[in-house]
Amino acid sequence: MKILIVCPDWFPNISGFGTACYQFVKELQNQKHEVIILVPKIKDLDNKQLKIITVPKLFNLLGRNPFVVNYLPKLRKYSKEADIILLY
Repeated sequence: MKILIVCPDWFPNISGFGTACYQFVKELQNQKHEVIILVPKIKDLDNKQLKIITVPKLFNLLGRNPFVVNYLPKLRKYSKEADIILLY
């Protein structure tokens, strides 16, 4: 199954979202699913040897909440091939 996951935070940032998403992706891959992760572009992004697609970020709202641009075009592009879309 092809799965697209949208996660608001990723490594090297340490957060509940990134950690939970990473652990979930690893389990899905163990079950032989193809997973693509859509995340905000951050400095020194660690893809953890996963298929990561980045979306440009303008700034953070109220702490580390990313305000992204061009999110919908990339979501449309990658969701066409996905069987499931998961929004964190």
